Amino acid sequence: VGGCLKCFFEVFGEWEWPRPVLLKKIREEPPEGWAKMQVWNPGGNRWDGRHLMPIVTPCYPSMNSSYNVGKGQLRRMEFEIKRGREVLEKIFSRGKKGEDAGWEEFFRETNFFNRFSNFLEVRCCARNGSDFRRWHRWVESPSLI
Repeated sequence: VGGCLKCFFEVFGEWEWPRPVLLKKIREEPPEGWAKMQVWNPGGNRWDGRHLMPIVTPCYPSMNSSYNVGKGQLRRMEFEIKRGREVLEKIFSRGKKGEDAGWEEFFRETNFFNRFSNFLEVRCCARNGSDFRRWHRWVESPSLI
């Protein structure tokens, strides 16, 4: 398990976003018996071309599972991935020396409010469930990006 974690943090610690993460080639045509649907295509769809951190689903229709990641979220994830990589390097280095690896440092709980002095809390309310669902669909729409 440690080797898999180390590999993940090494690969994504050096990843050059917005190069997409693809587990397999994007299938443009649907499987037999399926309706044709729009697939993720940064060259043909201007909205797809603006995605900062594309992680594309391997099944048809291929879509970017992280279409709503903005510049701030990308910077934070890059920072945390690099931090995780550094912690893992220390753990594996200690393990090679025969010392206690110290995995508790990797899994230590963090308190968001102690780590960041500035943050914004947004509370959204609706008159009823139907209005909330309509608002939620609008907020999650890729056309807002």
